[in-house]
Amino acid sequence: MFQTYNYRHENYDYVYPVQATGSFRESRNGVVCTNPSLDLECYLNYLELLELHKDIWKSNGYLHLGMMPVVMAPSFMQRKFTELICAKLNEMDAKYFSMPPISLFYEVCKMDEPDIWMFREDAAKLVGKTNVTAVDFLREVFK
Repeated sequence: MFQTYNYRHENYDYVYPVQATGSFRESRNGVVCTNPSLDLECYLNYLELLELHKDIWKSNGYLHLGMMPVVMAPSFMQRKFTELICAKLNEMDAKYFSMPPISLFYEVCKMDEPDIWMFREDAAKLVGKTNVTAVDFLREVFK
């Protein structure tokens, strides 16, 4: 699919853990990531990368329902970000939904962990905006 650096097309200066040295192919969308930092920046880069390649999506997930994914992470980071983001959403008393996992680049997603989706309108209200993307919302929530 794509070769990336911390889920960006271009290499840049960032810190990554020693155990994450190397290239990893995640099973959700088949993206290869070299030296992932395994942090929120890495996950947000992943979401931005997916959006950048919207022209090859095979699925729109639950977007047509007015929802947006807040946890739809690379397969090897899904559990970590589900725990982190759901804890924050619970602190905010936010309403979110556990949904079957989807792939945007493949017709079938072979993952056991669910994705977490929110209605875009609810997310925007929580951060005091009229419109928000998943990346904008998460950046605001984790300031």
